[in-house]
Amino acid sequence: TGQYETNSRAAWADALNRLQNYWWEDHVKPVLDSTGKPETLIVGHSVGGFTAANLAAAVGSKTPAIPVPYGLVLVEPGSKNLVKAENFGAIYANTPMVMIGGDQDVIVCDAGEQQIWNASPQIPAALKNYLWVQSDTHGSPQQLGNHFFPNTTGYDDTAPVDNRDFNITWRLSVALADCAFGNLSNDPNACAIALGHGSAIQTSMGQWSDGTPVKPLVYYSDPNTVPLVPNCPNN
Repeated sequence: TGQYETNSRAAWADALNRLQNYWWEDHVKPVLDSTGKPETLIVGHSVGGFTAANLAAAVGSKTPAIPVPYGLVLVEPGSKNLVKAENFGAIYANTPMVMIGGDQDVIVCDAGEQQIWNASPQIPAALKNYLWVQSDTHGSPQQLGNHFFPNTTGYDDTAPVDNRDFNITWRLSVALADCAFGNLSNDPNACAIALGHGSAIQTSMGQWSDGTPVKPLVYYSDPNTVPLVPNCPNN
């Protein structure tokens, strides 16, 4: 259980090396910044989300070396007692962080979210956004804020791939990458979507087929103030 972070760091370093240097393989090379380091962003879910924060916190102090991420998207992060927390206060202060929780997540609940958030005060409020998924059962498939919606298998969820995968996992992570990397796609709304602090363009979840709006994401300036999730052991 102690190898999640070690294996992730090794795999990330190896992948970046291959993308840059294995010229005989058909890869797209990453863009390099002014220091020659690849421009990267880390997105993780569940224990992967907690591990993503750990990787960012340990940049420069552990090997193999990985570049400082340009941003973090942490979807329902939690350790599940599988990984130990790094010093999140060591995450670079200019790292934008988007964190997502769900109103039916009884797997990791909100303890990991609060732990990472509370331990990273060096990141200014302007660069930290916490968004809460509201379950909506108006139509089918039901849009539940459970722990497994980011997966694309349908396991313990209402659909393999649906609106949540687009408007939450994909849209927010791509927008943050676009914003952090200097708006490579020329989308004028990229930063507003990723770091909108509750703006309509950030929280919109689209519409059901009958035109009824899907319940939007809810922005909280502090995950310690989100509603209690029923059946979570820490409530």
